[in-house]
Amino acid sequence: MKITLLTFLIVSSIVAWAQNSTTGSFQYHTDIGHPKNKGSAIYDDATQTYTLMGSGYNIWFNRDEFQYLYNKMTGDFTLTANFEFVGNKGNNHRKYGWMIRESTDDAAAHVSAVAHGDGLTVMQWRVLKGAYMRDPQDEIFFPKKGAEVIQLQRAGNEISMRIAHAGEPLQLVGTYAATALPDAVLAGPYVCSHDSTATEQVKIWNVRINKAQAKDTNPAKKFELVTVADGKRKLVESLPDWSTAAAKKPISYTYQATDITGTSQIYRTKPDGSNKEQITFDEYQNLSPVVSPDGKWLAYISFPYNMDTKALYQWAMIRVLPLNGGAPKVIAYFYGSRLDAPSWSADSKMLSFTSYE
Repeated sequence: MKITLLTFLIVSSIVAWAQNSTTGSFQYHTDIGHPKNKGSAIYDDATQTYTLMGSGYNIWFNRDEFQYLYNKMTGDFTLTANFEFVGNKGNNHRKYGWMIRESTDDAAAHVSAVAHGDGLTVMQWRVLKGAYMRDPQDEIFFPKKGAEVIQLQRAGNEISMRIAHAGEPLQLVGTYAATALPDAVLAGPYVCSHDSTATEQVKIWNVRINKAQAKDTNPAKKFELVTVADGKRKLVESLPDWSTAAAKKPISYTYQATDITGTSQIYRTKPDGSNKEQITFDEYQNLSPVVSPDGKWLAYISFPYNMDTKALYQWAMIRVLPLNGGAPKVIAYFYGSRLDAPSWSADSKMLSFTSYE
C-alpha cells in the first residue's frame, strides 16, 4: 500500500510539473474542459517555434474544450504570432488563435481571436462565466480568410483583433469592450479540433508578447534577426556587427525619407542629388531606408499615418521593397523607435533590428 501511494504521488507530481513548467515564453499549458484526447505543448528553442496539439468538441455554447498555452497577465498587452495547421485534413471548424480568458474553468468568460480550418476568421467572446455564446451576436466576422498572422491586443477594457496574410500589413477585424473580464487574466495561444475524437496540431512562430509600460519609462530592448525570404524572426542576446556590410555594386542611387507629400515617403536620387524619384506610395510614414549589399532590396520602417511625432516608441513594420520592381512586403511587426534603422547581413539574406517592450 505504501509503495502504491508513493508511486501515485510521484506520478501526480510529474503530471503537475508538466502542466506548469515553462514552455518558451509561457509559464503554463493545460487542457481546458477535459477533452477526450490529451493535448500537449512543445517549444523548440533552436527555431523559437511552438507546437500545440489539442482535441476538444468546440469553443462555444456555455463550455469549452481545447489545449491552452498561457501566462497570467495584468494590465495592457499585445499578443502577435504566425500560426499554421500541420496537415490539410480535419474538421473545417477546427481552430487556433489567441485567447484572453478569466480562468481555466471550462465555462469562463473569454475573448478569442480565431482562425478556422476552412479559412474563416472571426473574433468571438463569452460575456460572463457560464453564459452561452451566440451566433452571430457574439462574433465579429472578417471577409479576409486564411490569416497566418494574428494579433490580439488589450487596452483597458477594449480588446482588438488584427490579422494579416504573410507579407501584408495587419488589418483590424474588430474591437470588443470586455467589461466583465478582471484585470488579472490568462492569455496565450490555443488549438481546438472541433471533433472530440480527433487531435489537431498547430505550429506557432514569431511569438511576441508586448506588455505595455508607463509612458515616462524607457522600454526594455530586444535584439532580433529576421530572414528576408520567409519573415522568420529570432531573438538574440545582442545585435551582430554588420556595420561593414557595404553594397557590393557601384552606388547608382541614394535613398532618403521626405515628407513633402504630407506623409513621409522614400525617394531616390543620383549621388549628385539629381533625378529625384518617389518610390513608395502609401498611407504610412516610411523612414530609415537601407539598401541591401547586393543592391536588390530596400529595407525601411513604416509607422502609422497618424504617427505621434512626440512619441519616440510606436508600433511599426519592417518592410522590404524589391528594387527591380514589385510591391513591398512586411517581414516584421514590432514596437520600434523612430531613431533606429535595420541593418543588413553581408549576404543580403537577413536583417537585424532592435524592438522594444
